[in-house]
Order: sequence, then C-alpha cells, then structure tokens
Amino acid sequence: MSFEIFTFKKDNSFISFSPSRWWIITQINLNWKDLLFLNKETFEDNTKNVRWWIPVLFPNAWPLKENNLYNLSQHWFARNSIWGYVIEQDKFSMIFSSNDDTKTKYNYDLKLEIIWEIIENKVLITQKITNTWKINLPISCWLHPYFYVKNEDKENIVFSSQEDNFYDIWSIWWTKVLDNKWSFYVDFNDDYKLKIDYDLNYKNIWIRSEEWKDFICIEPVLRNENWLLDNPFIVEAWKSVEFKIVYEIISK
Repeated sequence: MSFEIFTFKKDNSFISFSPSRWWIITQINLNWKDLLFLNKETFEDNTKNVRWWIPVLFPNAWPLKENNLYNLSQHWFARNSIWGYVIEQDKFSMIFSSNDDTKTKYNYDLKLEIIWEIIENKVLITQKITNTWKINLPISCWLHPYFYVKNEDKENIVFSSQEDNFYDIWSIWWTKVLDNKWSFYVDFNDDYKLKIDYDLNYKNIWIRSEEWKDFICIEPVLRNENWLLDNPFIVEAWKSVEFKIVYEIISK
C-alpha cells in the first residue's frame, strides 16, 4: 500500500512526513544530508507496525507495570490516533487532541502539538502539551529518532560534550544512558558532526542500536520506565509546557 508523503522545504533542507501513516517523520535532511533511517517495507505495509523512523511516545514509553489506572499499550496511543497539521512559511505543526476513544485509555483532556522549524542548518523540534481541563495531567513522554549509520561504522561513533573529551559509548553495546548530557556532539566519522541540544526537563539520553541494523537511536527521556505511574511530569490544570530539541549539522 502506498502512503502519501508531504515535504516541508526551506533553503537547502527539508522534512518529509506522512499524515495518513501515523504522522511518521520519514526524513530530516539538513544541507542535503539525510539524517534518518526508515524501514520502507513496514512503512508500506498497513498490517505492520512501522520500524525505525521518528515515533512520538505519548503519554508513556515502555509497558506500565502493576497498572490499574490506564489502558495504554507499550509506547503510546498517539500513533493510532488522528492528527491534524498546519503548514506555514517557516514551520509546520502536528496537532493531536484527546477524544472519546483516547479517554477510554487515558482519561484526560489535552492538546499535543509538535512544531518543526528549519533554521539554516538546524531543525528545532518543540513538543507543546496543553492541559485543557481542571485536573492535573501526568505525562512521561519520549521522542525516539532513528539516525542512519552503516552497521559496520557504528563502533566508530563517538560522543562528546563541551565539558569532557570524546568517549566511547559501546562499553554497553546496545543501551547507554548519558546522565545530564543536554548538549553534545555525535561524530559519525563522515563529513559532518551532529550537535544535539535538549531541553533541561529531559532526565536522560538513551542510546541504543540493534545488531546488523543500519541505525542508532538517540532518545531524549522525559521520565524513565514506569514513571507515568511512579513519578510523572505534571502539567497543571489549564497550563501548557514545552520541551525543545535542536539538531544541528556541523561541517568538519
């Protein structure tokens, strides 16, 4: 099955997305450099979950243990919901609002906006969550981008921050947590480095890959596993919060 893909373009960069396929971000390209990995086979098969793209994990990530409060799947209900979108000259926005169906799983009134802006060689991602009711809204959301890198090159990837030297992440091969690293560089040993800046509200950065797959996940974590139950981030009644991420291409 073929799903329509739209492209938001500015200068020498673009972001592609598919509103009819769970609002998947299929590609981020900065200065003609593709950043993301997408499994096209699962993308085109409506009977399968799409693997390796940018999913939005909302309001939770990971299964909820000892859960008597919410009827939520492992990572989200947002991916199976209907989103709207608005395209403007300098940005586009994904827009999702709670409805009768989502409230059978997670009984809160809310609006979720994900705003994408291209600024020269950067992409700015803003997740804006608005509580549209009189009771506090608990959330524990993540963003889960898959960056393209050849499998044979993954061992050579290095991370660095402004506070320390380069270090090897692969002492723990498949999962690594970078505590309190909100601004750092990823050297893909190519003709560029990727600079990543995260909002201070994110608790950790999780780094993960899978054997023989041409990607690496670099995931900003607002709260850890099961924290929607144990220690959620609270959006107060009638208030909004924003979480920001910046990806920037740095030429070598």
